[in-house]
Amino acid sequence: MQADLYYNPAGPWTQVMIDGSPVNPNDVYGFLYPVRRYLLQAWLLPSGSWPGLRTQLEELARGEALETVFHGRDLDYQDIAECLEGMEGITLAFEPWRIESDPVKALGLIRGLLDEQVVVERSGDQEKSRPWSELFPRQAGELSALLNQEETDWLQIVDSERALRQAQRLHGCCLVTGGYLTSYERLQDLRALTRSMRRAEDMIVCQLDSPDAARDYSDYARNTLGLRMRFVSSQDGSWKEALLEKYGRSFREQQSQAVCDQCMRILEACMEQKAELNARLRELRRHEEDSEDIRRLEGAQAGLRVLTHRLADIRELLESANTDIQEVRP
Repeated sequence: MQADLYYNPAGPWTQVMIDGSPVNPNDVYGFLYPVRRYLLQAWLLPSGSWPGLRTQLEELARGEALETVFHGRDLDYQDIAECLEGMEGITLAFEPWRIESDPVKALGLIRGLLDEQVVVERSGDQEKSRPWSELFPRQAGELSALLNQEETDWLQIVDSERALRQAQRLHGCCLVTGGYLTSYERLQDLRALTRSMRRAEDMIVCQLDSPDAARDYSDYARNTLGLRMRFVSSQDGSWKEALLEKYGRSFREQQSQAVCDQCMRILEACMEQKAELNARLRELRRHEEDSEDIRRLEGAQAGLRVLTHRLADIRELLESANTDIQEVRP
């Protein structure tokens, strides 16, 4: 038997194929169904009622030899290899793979919309242009708000109980500082950050004043509490780049995808407004050959045409990528 796992951390999602046939993503009894929309590192090990990947593979194999092929990033493969180390009858192979999806590129196109000039009046060879955001302030305001939302930081700072409660409601990585880590007992409270598989344990970095303190806290967390968080000293800055590479970039891609999805809703609203505007223009032209209202609406029409064309380009860019779990073509 062969099980192929295709993992995209930016979704996040995992698609499963058993002996070459895809598992129905809507099958509640399908392999990995409860966790297929979570970060891989959050479900490799047992958590709450979730038994962990080892148990799931054993139940899938039912005593047969099982070859598991992981398709994804190397750093995710290293984690799954560590999880499955020593399992009998189950082999693990690695195939580098990543879905070609670039929501960041789409965001660049969206940002370019806000200041784009469109023709609002024509008189002979003369043209008067204005940013379309001035013609359609509501749509421009929505786009600006979405872009600001996309800038949410991937790393939450936990330096107090209030910050801990706030981080529990958010996603992304956490840096827990000495302002919160005043005793070993505080480590137990950090479990709340991983509740409901919100984040993997190694997405939490605990920063202490000295290497000795970091080592003592790490030993206590692993040996006494069974926690796998990262512990570093304030003099060590290497953890940030490693965390950004493993989780931060994917988290930002995930945010970008959400922003682009909301922009598509703006496109639908603009298309409806464009149809209404064209109907009004036809009615005005039927009764008057020339008027200030017609020129004003023609300018608005030009601005709306630019907006809808650009958003349509963005939609085509996103739809051409295999970003949905059902569209993967291994």
